[in-house]
Amino acid sequence: KAACANALAVAEFLTRQSSAREVRYPGLGTHPDHELAKRQLGNQFGAIVTFDLVGGMPAAEQFISSVANDIPFCPSLGEVSTTLSHPASTSHRNQSAQQQATLGISEGTLRLSVGTESAEFILAALERGLAAF
Repeated sequence: KAACANALAVAEFLTRQSSAREVRYPGLGTHPDHELAKRQLGNQFGAIVTFDLVGGMPAAEQFISSVANDIPFCPSLGEVSTTLSHPASTSHRNQSAQQQATLGISEGTLRLSVGTESAEFILAALERGLAAF
C-alpha cells in the first residue's frame, strides 16, 4: 500500500515538471488504461512509474547521477526501496531504435520502482535530479 501511494505521489509530481514528459502510471486519470486498471486493481495501481526526460540520453545520465545517493540505479526493478532503471541501455538495449520507439521507450525514458520510503524523501530526490539539468 505504501509503495502504491508513493508511486501515485511520484507520478502526480512528475506530471507538473517541465523537464519530464509522458509520465506513464495507470493510477493517473490520463493513462489510456486507467479505467481498466481501476476495475482490475481497485486503488492499488502498482509501484512502477515510467517517464521521459526532455533532453534524451544526456538528461537521463545526469538525472541518474544526481539521484544516485538516494535512488540507486538497478537494471531490474522490484525492491522494497526505490530504484531506477534506464530501459534503453538495460532491459531493451538489444532492440532497435524503432522497436524501442514502438514500445514508448526513448533515450530519455526512465523507470522508477517506487518503494516504501516516505513520499517526501522520494520527491526530494526527484527534485534534486530534475534540477541537475
